[in-house]
Amino acid sequence: MDCALVSVIVPIYNIENYLPRCCESIAAQSFEDIEVLLVDDGSTDNSASVARLWASRDNRFSVIPRDNGGLAEARNIGLEHAHGEWIMAVDGDDFLPLHAIERLWANVSNDVDVVVGQWQLFDDGTEPIENTVSSATLTMSGSDALDSILYQDGHVNGSVCARLIRRSLFDTVRFPAGRLYEDLAVAPSLYGNARQVTIIGDTVYYYRQHRPGSILNVFTASRADVLDILEQIEAQCDERHRPAVEARLMAAAFNLWRLAPRGDEFDALRVRCREIIKRVRTRCIGNGKVRLRDRVAAIGSYLLM
Repeated sequence: MDCALVSVIVPIYNIENYLPRCCESIAAQSFEDIEVLLVDDGSTDNSASVARLWASRDNRFSVIPRDNGGLAEARNIGLEHAHGEWIMAVDGDDFLPLHAIERLWANVSNDVDVVVGQWQLFDDGTEPIENTVSSATLTMSGSDALDSILYQDGHVNGSVCARLIRRSLFDTVRFPAGRLYEDLAVAPSLYGNARQVTIIGDTVYYYRQHRPGSILNVFTASRADVLDILEQIEAQCDERHRPAVEARLMAAAFNLWRLAPRGDEFDALRVRCREIIKRVRTRCIGNGKVRLRDRVAAIGSYLLM
């Protein structure tokens, strides 16, 4: 597999009911020059058996077993074993449409380091509703793409899924172990070093929501990782990106303040959210790139906080 152009990294943890469809959708891709790295993150169900079955069926698939360490570390292990010039991340409970990699690959060029496609959300237990609307292709600098992620303007989201990423961008970048929002943590390095980013209108990824057992289905203290990550980005960013970082930080603080259950366990988190909002809201209100709903919330916060 040394000549594989695209390395597809699939972290696996206790998803035996979803993994067959994920693997089937990757194996059936119209773009065939791939290797598929199934990283079994210490599953306690039959996921590893499913993965080994696919590896026995298709020599492009390989299984990498490891002790449980979380999604970020599983992706890092995949990166260590990847041979391709391009990386594609696919979560094992999601799946791809038939021409996903082909349509992304059609937009690869010497100056483009990331090609981003669209994803279709669907609830667990349902099927994706096909979206036939395809917007025009858009190319921007890596710096502008990072702003798009932080402002959440709809062009580029912070996930590493539904895109091809040039392998060299990961040469000095790894996902932070044991943290939620690990994709957001690496965004400044990935997009800060990308020359150009192309966004296509084609749906290339089906993203499953509300799966039983998903870590995002229950509110825990780990959700505050997003504040830690954004404040670290804020401390390290240049002035060019600071307004965008503040916008994302305020949006995250509002979201956590709204979602955190009432009670002693999350009182400190709610206080932290209020302090962040108070610190950045004036500048965010005056920043026309901040989402309107966040600016309205910031204005309202003067009455509530």
